[in-house]
Amino acid sequence: MATPDNGIAAMLYNSSEVTAKVGNGKGSLVTLKQSTHYPFDENIKIEISTGRVINFPLYLRIPNWCRNAKLMVNGEAQTLSFEAGSYARIERKWKQGDMVELICP
Repeated sequence: MATPDNGIAAMLYNSSEVTAKVGNGKGSLVTLKQSTHYPFDENIKIEISTGRVINFPLYLRIPNWCRNAKLMVNGEAQTLSFEAGSYARIERKWKQGDMVELICP
């Protein structure tokens, strides 16, 4: 789903791929490839593919039942606060091959 701040939100978790325009209006395309067996597995991986480094926010839905979500970007734990039933917002300069992992135990 597109967001008002030129980002993208992952609303549903399923092995899938989407290409969308993001960023500050320059029409930059980014592809997000989700790999998961959710809800039968707690790990959701999203690989970023982009032709150039681009800054945009990525929102990840934190399920209402998930009280201890964890988030990693390129293998590094993120120290964001997560509230069940809301969205985690990650804004950064994304580059080709960046990997996001959401863990919903």
